[in-house]
Amino acid sequence: MKKFIANPILTTHGKAGAVLFVLAPFIFLLGYVFKLKALASHEEDGAILMMAVSGAAFLIGAVLIITGRGFVISIIEDE
Repeated sequence: MKKFIANPILTTHGKAGAVLFVLAPFIFLLGYVFKLKALASHEEDGAILMMAVSGAAFLIGAVLIITGRGFVISIIEDE
């Protein structure tokens, strides 16, 4: 009888996606803080661009995690 063991792994794209997925909310928070400071001082800044880029990075990271995974399958034969 054969036994199949599948171990999931993340490829390079999957690891990059995980980094984007985890760091994007912190970048968004940083942009939000900059935007609040700009609103308080009545100045213009690029915080909206930072928030938009972090939102896109979050979604791209989620896709890369899903597509950047693989499996190492081991076959064990029992006697």
